[in-house]
Amino acid sequence: MVSSLLQIKVLGDFRLIRDNEPVMTVGSIRLQSLLAYLALHRGAPQSRAHIAALFWPDSSEEQSLTNLRHLLHELRKVLPESESFIHVENRSLSWKLGAAMTLDVSEFERARAESDEAMRRADNEGLRRTLERAVLLYGGDLLPTCTQEWIVPDRERLRRECAVVLQRLVCVLEDARDYTAALTQARRLQQLEPTHEATYCAMMRLHVLAGDRAAALQV
Repeated sequence: MVSSLLQIKVLGDFRLIRDNEPVMTVGSIRLQSLLAYLALHRGAPQSRAHIAALFWPDSSEEQSLTNLRHLLHELRKVLPESESFIHVENRSLSWKLGAAMTLDVSEFERARAESDEAMRRADNEGLRRTLERAVLLYGGDLLPTCTQEWIVPDRERLRRECAVVLQRLVCVLEDARDYTAALTQARRLQQLEPTHEATYCAMMRLHVLAGDRAAALQV
């Protein structure tokens, strides 16, 4: 029997897609956060005690472990097939390595790495293609509905990586004299880092190059 392909999207709003069909049963933010945590750390088993402490930092160890058991029960109830991709043991949880799944964070990081390689090879066409793919994959901050502290370092790291990608893409598009596309990406960079002065300078320059001095003055 062919296993289902599970797509997990956590950049921006949480989305779970099985065989190209959205899965709408996982509506709990806590469940979404647990799936995101296990997918992001799928390289190694994760201690139940550690997960419980991260998810319920103000509870006792006994209570937090009980909360985790209840959460796993809820997950099996709303997503019965979860047992096919999450390995549950007495002391640990892990994402099954053979499970057919994709994660948008991994795809974004892969596109970012490919853009680095394209830069080293001075492959301008490949650089633009991989940068555009990375920007497309970054649908927003990492799981913005999650307010737990464990997610903050990864969220900030990915935001910084996206800013670098956007800065490079603006330069590539400007060099290609595609000023309209460059301005679109510069505006996105402005939204990501609203206090970054260099972005405003780039926007003014691009407006001038596009022949719109009034817009440059407005910026």
